[in-house]
Amino acid sequence: MTILLPLPDWMQKALLVGTYNDLPILVQFDSSGLSSGGLGAYADRYVRGNSVESTGSDINVDTVAVPAGELYIITNIVVFHNDPIPREVTVYLRFSTTNLPLFRNQFLLQNEVEDRQGQWILKEGDYIRAVFVTPADGKTGYIDVTGYKTEDLT
Repeated sequence: MTILLPLPDWMQKALLVGTYNDLPILVQFDSSGLSSGGLGAYADRYVRGNSVESTGSDINVDTVAVPAGELYIITNIVVFHNDPIPREVTVYLRFSTTNLPLFRNQFLLQNEVEDRQGQWILKEGDYIRAVFVTPADGKTGYIDVTGYKTEDLT
């Protein structure tokens, strides 16, 4: 029995046009049927987590910046902390010197998960940042992201 799993949303409007390094090359199309470009060879699932321990001030918890020649399509972002006092957290898409706010929780409880599903395309040098406002000394903020890696053929 073959079980077919649904494709991620970003791949449902993609056309297989060949292979590169034994990976399928996908061209994505927008709603009008025009190539939106930017996506290259589908590489693999991307899963990354990071944490930073507080020294009593705001902490930035960053994912790794996208390396040259790759694109990351992030489909889920999760943040949480282990401070018993509720803390504010804001999650940003960080590119160049700009922080683009993605979501915010002003009252995140200890070990409560704040997550978002979407489709954020990160290019070379881009990363996701979670800013936790003044967690207690020795407490930790966490970020986990999942998605897909592709090759940037542009």
